[in-house]
Amino acid sequence: MTYSNQANRTYITKEKYHWGEFRKISVGIDFSVMIYPENWKEIDNLKAGDSLLYKDDQNARWNVKFDGQNLFFQVRDCHSCKVQVKKSELLMN
Repeated sequence: MTYSNQANRTYITKEKYHWGEFRKISVGIDFSVMIYPENWKEIDNLKAGDSLLYKDDQNARWNVKFDGQNLFFQVRDCHSCKVQVKKSELLMN
């Protein structure tokens, strides 16, 4: 399943595999946020005002913040590599 937000060129892809549910947030051709099942478990448990840091298989270190409705992803070493999505957009249907 793919969700597209044309306003900010954000594409969300959600796939179910035998090893779990994978999510990918693509921001145009600039960068992608890879969210594997173990990362999603931590992200899904965030409460409003919480944040966490995780490293994906691209060796990108992501700071994730949750405001109660939206998730904010930013690469720790790249201040322009950031994206905001509603948590509901990442939930599996």
